[in-house]
Amino acid sequence: MVSGNKPAEIPSRVETHRKRWQSLHRIWWFSHYLIGIISIASGAAAAAQTIEPTWLWGVIAATTASFVTFLGPMQKARQYHRAFHIADQSCLEFEVGKIDAHRLVEEIERARFVSIGEDKKTENVSA
Repeated sequence: MVSGNKPAEIPSRVETHRKRWQSLHRIWWFSHYLIGIISIASGAAAAAQTIEPTWLWGVIAATTASFVTFLGPMQKARQYHRAFHIADQSCLEFEVGKIDAHRLVEEIERARFVSIGEDKKTENVSA
């Protein structure tokens, strides 16, 4: 635990993970909306049949809509957002002395599993 008023220093690898998760959240969130807006605009252009070639706008709309569906950028953004907040909260608690380094590592491990789409660490069970 931390003594006095000086906050504990966050290990650099923990800080690297925290920043990476925040960046990946922003990238996937931005991708979701950018691709979605392109899909809507090109679909409208194809439906209006005023901008030639209309078939190209239809292809762009279908392709970008499939990207949003199959890539799942919003789901990925949510995973990274959740991982970032787990890491951020555990860093805050570590800095003020509420948790120790061992618990910080456990929380970062939990955040890593969240970032890859698993809520819990799966245990190795030998048969």
